[in-house]
Amino acid sequence: MFVRTKGFEAKSSATLFECDMEGNDFDGNARNKTKKTPKRAAGKTICQCFMLTYKDYFQHSSLHGVQYLGEETRPKKDRIFWLFAFLLSICCCATLILSAYNKWNETPVIVSFAERSTPVWNIPFPAVTICSETKRVLQSQSNNTFANLYSQYTAEKHNSHVFQPPNVTSKELEEFRTMLHVCNTHSIQQDMPLIPGDNLDYPKVLERMLPPFDRYFFYCRWLSRFNECDKYFRPTLTEEGICYTFNGLRPTDIYRKGTYQYHQSAENVSESKWSLDKGYDASCDVETYPARVLSAGARSGIFMTLQSFEQEVDYACRGPVQGFKVLLHAPDDVPQVSKQFVRIPMGREVLIAVKPNMITMSEGIAEYDPQRRQNSTTRIYTYIYRDASGGRERESPATVRTKR
Repeated sequence: MFVRTKGFEAKSSATLFECDMEGNDFDGNARNKTKKTPKRAAGKTICQCFMLTYKDYFQHSSLHGVQYLGEETRPKKDRIFWLFAFLLSICCCATLILSAYNKWNETPVIVSFAERSTPVWNIPFPAVTICSETKRVLQSQSNNTFANLYSQYTAEKHNSHVFQPPNVTSKELEEFRTMLHVCNTHSIQQDMPLIPGDNLDYPKVLERMLPPFDRYFFYCRWLSRFNECDKYFRPTLTEEGICYTFNGLRPTDIYRKGTYQYHQSAENVSESKWSLDKGYDASCDVETYPARVLSAGARSGIFMTLQSFEQEVDYACRGPVQGFKVLLHAPDDVPQVSKQFVRIPMGREVLIAVKPNMITMSEGIAEYDPQRRQNSTTRIYTYIYRDASGGRERESPATVRTKR
């Protein structure tokens, strides 16, 4: 017969509870250890696999010097030397590859010429810009010529800071201010006196000073038809003043909307069926805009007769050499007469022969960005012209005859 007391039961129950708690703690620690052990083992396994792959690659590699890096029996000095040699070769190869890439990126286009004949009617006739050396008609009744006003202007340099000549009307002073921009005034210095007056519309003053167009452009011939020159030429604002251009694109097709030339253009010209990239449209007529010719030769060019009057010439403005300046350029170019021109003296007949060159790009180059290929168009027109009065080359010429 067994007898159990209350105290024994309480003590034993407490002991069992403590044992259970310790057992539970032991199980939790074991579980934590079993959770941490696979991560460490996985890290060691990855390192071992990497080292095995490293040794296997270097031992069986066909690159010279790389095999020595995987040999454990080779001295460390040799292995370090071959490691630096391997890294140095990689740096050199990367440098060469980078330089080749930069060269391709900066100049991706290789120019190669494969010349072939092109019909002359597929190329627009060059634009002809003519500038007269007479910028202002000399008035016989007035003594306020450009030479007299300019001598007074330079004399006032040390006397006053404002140029106010006596017996000069406001109109003559406006014309003098305008002529300072187009005449040979390279001797003007910065300490010259100021000219009073409001802001001027210089193109309008230039147009007012110019001689009548009908007097200087006597008659013209285009496509074997004689006609008045005002049907072919239009005024053009250049650095030489107001000139006249034949077969040039209208200002709205060349300039931007915010420019003076764009807003002053009021021409009613038919829509152009020619583009710089594609050329003429297949549905174009013979007479199109810009104009073109159907054959080469002097008869297919433009012929004009220019005249000037000696009593109207102001030699102080443009110097002793008078006449006209002629510039031939592409129809879509802005004429810059002061850079290159052909001088047409008075009393001479000048025949200018033109040899057009057209450079086109392949379709693969057109896909590149214009900044990368260093050209914004896929077709370039150049006109090589010279005084060929006695030569044989006469492709699309412009004939100019002058008289007094």
